[in-house]
Amino acid sequence: MHQTRIFFVACFLFATVFTQDNADKITSLPGQPKNVSYNQYAGYITVDAKNDRKLFYWFVEAATEADSKPWVLWQTGGPGCSSLLGLLLETGPFTPSPGGESLYENPYSWNLLANMLYVESPAGVGFSSSKVKSDYTVGDARTATDLIQFLTLFLAKYPKYMKRPFYLAGESYGGHYIPNLALAITRVNLIINFQGFLVGNPWTYPKFDNNGSTLFWFSHGLMTIEEFSAINAHCNFSQSGPFLKYPDTYNMDKICLKTLNNVDKILNIISPYDIYDDMCMRMGGYEGMRLHQYLSNQPTKLSNDNPCGTEDIYAYLNRPDVQKAIHADEIEWTMCSEKLDYSINDLITPMKKVWKQLLPYHKELKFLVYSGDVDAAVPWLGTLLWIKDLEKDGTINLVEDWNPWYGSTVQVGGFTLQYDKMTFKTVRDAGHQVPSSQPRRAYDMLNDFLNLP
Repeated sequence: MHQTRIFFVACFLFATVFTQDNADKITSLPGQPKNVSYNQYAGYITVDAKNDRKLFYWFVEAATEADSKPWVLWQTGGPGCSSLLGLLLETGPFTPSPGGESLYENPYSWNLLANMLYVESPAGVGFSSSKVKSDYTVGDARTATDLIQFLTLFLAKYPKYMKRPFYLAGESYGGHYIPNLALAITRVNLIINFQGFLVGNPWTYPKFDNNGSTLFWFSHGLMTIEEFSAINAHCNFSQSGPFLKYPDTYNMDKICLKTLNNVDKILNIISPYDIYDDMCMRMGGYEGMRLHQYLSNQPTKLSNDNPCGTEDIYAYLNRPDVQKAIHADEIEWTMCSEKLDYSINDLITPMKKVWKQLLPYHKELKFLVYSGDVDAAVPWLGTLLWIKDLEKDGTINLVEDWNPWYGSTVQVGGFTLQYDKMTFKTVRDAGHQVPSSQPRRAYDMLNDFLNLP
């Protein structure tokens, strides 16, 4: 995309700080496989000096040809869940062994294709923090503003990335984080070679996402036809959050609430984020690790189909030697923040307006929306509905109808719709966290995206 010409003077004051002399460089990562030749950096960047509001990052340079490959900022959703989930469970080079004693190598790590930056955002998530408690009451606007400040200071510290092709990536509530940050980047004075974004199973438009959830639940045998009819008759899809309900959103219809509570009993005994994967059955698991409201143990297929992946991440990141190695504060790291008070109004606000402001940049930016097709949380059906809504009002035009895509194998990777301004892809047999469920297909998808003209 265009590179804006004005940059904060402060950035150039830092330009002599070379990455090889950076105090944030990880010199020895506990449990790391041998013969790792690429650099990793981790630490804090303060985005508000007055409140000491600081965001924790972990930067993994590309395994080969790091000086010529693009860089990608990854954001996990929630809202309020750590991007280190993406690093250690999905797109990063390692995933913890059972109990967090060591690290396994991920053969489909995204750092084989790009330099990967993981930021725990907003403050209050993971290792990121503030000295002012009120900072933990936050919404989409300040989350994007803080990340703009983060990028400004990050580029001051790593100036060689200023002109390198830059992308955003994320999932789940990244459906808010990523488009909002993308729009903010187009509007600020920042020297950055922004090229676009990809976002997976994105929470975007409650009316359609919730409708897609109920369609998916019913069509996959997770509710009865009577429950399906009751939800459609009595639930207000536009005024509710993930899984159709969210604390204090509004006074829900009693029949709607009763029906959803019945459906919850089913969703709580399987993994709603990958309905064909197993649940973690270890005793004494850490109950606070969750995504959205229900998840306590999200499966992973990166370490021998280990369904207790989040327990292992929790164990690993709370090791004192690990926290020292990654220059993190000595605090209890959690998967999703219990202290964050994220705006419910933002959560139920449709992102259509933001998309309509972004899509005119389609000649300069690439946009990919992808969906794992066995996710019951933010199913592909809901995503398809809001994309079709954009098509219906003429915002986007269909160029190529429903077709299979293959990636690097002879097996179908999923299906795709090609529009003039964006692309939609499903990923076959993938859950909410596509790179965890189908690492090879996710790798192929990223490779294709980065190489699009």
